[in-house]
Amino acid sequence: MSEILCQWLNQELKVSQTVSPKSFAKAFSSGYLIGEVLHKFALQDDFADFSESRISSAKLNNFSRLEPTLHLLGVQFDQNVAHNIITEKPGAATKLLYQLYIALQRKKKGVQTGVEMPTVQPLMSTKVQNMKSEAFRDQRLSRRRQNEIMAKIQAAIIQIPKPTSNRTLKTLDAQKLMKKKKK
Repeated sequence: MSEILCQWLNQELKVSQTVSPKSFAKAFSSGYLIGEVLHKFALQDDFADFSESRISSAKLNNFSRLEPTLHLLGVQFDQNVAHNIITEKPGAATKLLYQLYIALQRKKKGVQTGVEMPTVQPLMSTKVQNMKSEAFRDQRLSRRRQNEIMAKIQAAIIQIPKPTSNRTLKTLDAQKLMKKKKK
């Protein structure tokens, strides 16, 4: 199955990075190439905001941008699927790309009349924008909750006094010794 997908990606779509069955999981782990595929079908308007970086924040950004579009296409995608792809779990990226391939082929066949695409595109853009704003709102709430929890944790930390240094202890011992000598 991955050979067919590689042929589709490399020869038909001509994605920016050559994909082989051996490099499949790594190539798609950042979400960038998935965004590029959707962009080639004019389904990912914000592709300019995607990052090829492999750092976790870039991956999270890419996958959060992909989610609404994949849902609109009817591709099964959730947090677990994203996690499996990001962690390069064998077969996870292949499964998602196969579902995406099927969905895009169905869409391609349905759009060849030229009637469906102009009516679906604005509707899809509106739905994507609504889903993005909801996702952004959810992210903000999540960050706010995390900040509140961190503040509570920091407030609850018991301040442990510093142990007195040996120099101070030696000084105290010396003072005690001097008092004894005086007596």
